[in-house]
Amino acid sequence: MLLLTPIRKSAAEFPKDLNTNKLKPDPDLRINFYIPGASLGKEVAKNMQYLIVKYGTKAAFIKELTFRASDSSNLSDVFRNFAELRKRVRQREQKAEQEKDLVVQTKLIRIKDQ
Repeated sequence: MLLLTPIRKSAAEFPKDLNTNKLKPDPDLRINFYIPGASLGKEVAKNMQYLIVKYGTKAAFIKELTFRASDSSNLSDVFRNFAELRKRVRQREQKAEQEKDLVVQTKLIRIKDQ
């Protein structure tokens, strides 16, 4: 799942694992990202922790993006849709995690006269 954001009249892609939270839009929508030096919560993916440690001193990181709109209902819709999509992806990942240990049962053969 990617978050597409307009930067310099083109769409920039950000994976969903990069952002920490989205603050509820009043007139603005602010998206915070994980950066080196900030405390990382336990919900951060292992590969994200690895990348932040590996490239923390070598790369530039975006700390936050802020979007404004004359009609705040547009940003509210974007916020709501992204939150719902993120929730569905998280549920799908949890379901896959729970089902990975399941064993496929062979077809049962019915024995007659018993």
